[in-house]
Order: sequence, then structure tokens, then C-alpha cells
Amino acid sequence: MHTQMVITEDMRQWLTVLRAVAHPLFYGSIARADFLVTFANPSYEYNLTRASSSIPAAVMTEVPLVLTTNLLSKYE
Repeated sequence: MHTQMVITEDMRQWLTVLRAVAHPLFYGSIARADFLVTFANPSYEYNLTRASSSIPAAVMTEVPLVLTTNLLSKYE
């Protein structure tokens, strides 16, 4: 059973959720962020078969990361 991330109304003013955006917007948004929260849906096998440039982009631009323990372990 997977839980879906819920963004409550009071959180919306503080968050921007980006999915499938063009690279210039993607990298620019990360560089301007106060921090990057990333999630990997286990049903998509992200942790096994996919790579992401979100985390390296945040590291290169010194944007703090908020990761699940499982996702963090992929970068050890």
C-alpha cells in the first residue's frame, strides 16, 4: 500500500510542485529554491531503474535536500 503526498491548503503558499518540466525551468527552479523535497514512488521502481538529476542539481547549487532514508541511501 502506497500513500500519496497530501498538500493541504495552508501549505500551498509555501510549495511549488513540478512534474515533467522542460530542463531550463527545471534547473532554474531548483537553483532558486530554498530547499528541495524529493520523493520516489516505489511502484515506479525509481530506486532501482531510474536516475534523477534533481539531487545532483540541488547539490551543485547548494540547495538543501529533504529526502527519504531509502532515497538518501542510493547516494551513499
